[in-house]
Amino acid sequence: MGLSVLNSQPTDPSLGVLHARLHLDDPKRIHYGSDDPVDGKVRLLFERNAIKGAPETELFGPLEIDLTLKGTIRFVSGNSAISDSSPQNESVFVSKSINLHTGPFRAAPGTEHDFPFSLNFPEHADAKHKTTVSAYQDSAGNWKFRQRLSDTTIEDLPPSLISKQKHAMVTSEMSIRYGLSLKISMPGIDVRIIYPLLEKEVLYDRPRVPTMAATTQSSQTTSFKQPLSVEHKSLLAPPPSEETKRTPSSRSLKSLFKSSPPLPKYAFNVSCSSIPTNIFIGQPITFPLAMTTDPSSTTSPTTEPPEITLNACTISLIAHTHGTSSFNASEPTSNTEVLKTKTCDVIGYSPSTPRGHIDVGTLSAVPSTFEHGDLRREYKLKIVISLSVLGQNMNVTRMLGVVVQPPLLDLGDVGSPLPEDEGVVVVHDEENATPLPSYDAVMGGEDATPGYFEREPQASSS
Repeated sequence: MGLSVLNSQPTDPSLGVLHARLHLDDPKRIHYGSDDPVDGKVRLLFERNAIKGAPETELFGPLEIDLTLKGTIRFVSGNSAISDSSPQNESVFVSKSINLHTGPFRAAPGTEHDFPFSLNFPEHADAKHKTTVSAYQDSAGNWKFRQRLSDTTIEDLPPSLISKQKHAMVTSEMSIRYGLSLKISMPGIDVRIIYPLLEKEVLYDRPRVPTMAATTQSSQTTSFKQPLSVEHKSLLAPPPSEETKRTPSSRSLKSLFKSSPPLPKYAFNVSCSSIPTNIFIGQPITFPLAMTTDPSSTTSPTTEPPEITLNACTISLIAHTHGTSSFNASEPTSNTEVLKTKTCDVIGYSPSTPRGHIDVGTLSAVPSTFEHGDLRREYKLKIVISLSVLGQNMNVTRMLGVVVQPPLLDLGDVGSPLPEDEGVVVVHDEENATPLPSYDAVMGGEDATPGYFEREPQASSS
């Protein structure tokens, strides 16, 4: 954590040093909407001047504590070490300041004092204003210019986001970050003040979804059907009885050179129905899978269909992030990231009864689908079904667009911190699950900035 020294304070204070730290009650918490406040405290510690001969006195005087919550969109492409230091890659879309304390303050040397706060996110981003300039001539023939407000845009706050992807030799990054900063002053008091220079990052996502709205959105589903077929000699009709078999002497020479007839074909459909197009954080994802015979395309004379073995059913959540920097509109950026891949159970499925329900699991925290200005996040669900029939392996692959929604309004505290080793999807069957990425990896890929969720050391009150 970097430290900042107020330049306006004396370099050799006579009273001592006032240390200030900003603590969040839950640094990993995701705050859903403006009704989910950021809680924490500002902790002050006064240390007297250690210079020999300095007076041992308490600190007393006027104190001002201000907090600022700021949202920033950043576009980085190429060498991040160079690009990150370039301010034109950043734009601030919201800024909110509050005064936590203005009044007298008294502190004895070595004592700590806490100032609790509860800060709500704004409901909307700062308004964007567009102006037009018109020219006209006055009565004396002089040209003058008039600027007028032509349009005002107010957008919702977007969720916290880090998206990284390597394109050839270039790494592109798009991020949305919210930071809480601290400013402290004691006007007219001969004391040095030290407080954090870096912002304390806080996580945000769109407001929770009311249950009634979620019910409507949950009813919106999609489906697909994939026709498949297999040809095999086992599908031939049963051989004739001994009485009807012809003797070799009765065969003509022509029949010896006659080509074999095509093998019979078994045709069937692989279908998934009631696939949700809206998936909610904290809610399970499940939908039916069925294999059904297609009699119109089947040429097999056998009446019993062959068994269909389900080898694997794999579901992946894929994020597509698109953005255009306001400083370089000619070069839009698109990142594609596979956030999670899981081999799912198909409940109730058997080779003789090829139907069941695909159990994807419960979706845990990822940035919800959004569009803010020229930056948007979309998701797709990739479904891969691997099966075998009569020794032949087949795959069915589908990419379906889905909308990731925030948690339900009455779901409870899904904004609580996740364990460090958990990520996008909380699975029911841990034995068959692939290793879960950390939330850092979900938000920013494997190269996410270390310490994104590090807790600041908590000092104990005396």
